[in-house]
Amino acid sequence: MPLNCLTSAICSKRGRVREIESIKTVSDLIAPVSGTVSAVNAELEDHPSLVNEDPYHEGWLVELELSDKNEIEDLMDPDEYEEFAGE
Repeated sequence: MPLNCLTSAICSKRGRVREIESIKTVSDLIAPVSGTVSAVNAELEDHPSLVNEDPYHEGWLVELELSDKNEIEDLMDPDEYEEFAGE
């Protein structure tokens, strides 16, 4: 699952960070906030299933250094996201 994402890449809120490849498809990774990519999870190259198995811990994709901390207020909390996703 190559992320094709470089550390130090600058992202805008709701902008395309990079592509995420899987066996069946290629999807865009969209930034939830504006910032700079500070880390990419290299473990996913060898263990792509971590994204589905442990997305909140070992399966993270990228870390962003925020450029506008106020954008955090627009994000959903876990309960809001669960309701939004219909789970």
